[in-house]
Amino acid sequence: MEGRRSRRLGYEIEEYKAKHNTVPIPHLMFDVYIRLGEAEEMMENWEAAKLMYFGMTMETDDGATSTPPQQLKMFTGLCRVAYHLKSQKAMGDMDASKVTMARALVYEAPWDDHHHEQVLHLYREIVGEEPETRSSS
Repeated sequence: MEGRRSRRLGYEIEEYKAKHNTVPIPHLMFDVYIRLGEAEEMMENWEAAKLMYFGMTMETDDGATSTPPQQLKMFTGLCRVAYHLKSQKAMGDMDASKVTMARALVYEAPWDDHHHEQVLHLYREIVGEEPETRSSS
C-alpha cells in the first residue's frame, strides 16, 4: 500500500512538472517537495515524507538549485522524519550520532547564530560536554 501511494505521488509530481514547467519559476519544485513532505509528516507517514524530502536531492542531481532556506527546511524535515523512524541516538549508535551532529554543526545554517547555538548545544549533549555560555565581552 505504501509503495503504491509513493509511486502515485511520484507520478503526480512528474505530471505537475510537465504541465507547469513551461514557464520557468525558479525553485518552485523544491517548494512542492517541501509542502508534500510536510503534509506526509502531518499524517505521520514518515517513509513517504522521507521520500518527498529526498526528492529534492534528485532535483539537484538534475541540475536544479535550491535556496538556503529551502535546504534548511529539507534538512530539518529529514531530521524530524529520522527521529520518528528511530535516529542513530535513539538506537544507541552514539559514534554515528556524534559524526552526524558534527556535520550538522559545520553545515547547517551557518548564517543563523541562534540555530547554530541550538545545534552546538545538541552536539555537546551527545558528546557529553557541558555547553559553554557565551561571554558578553
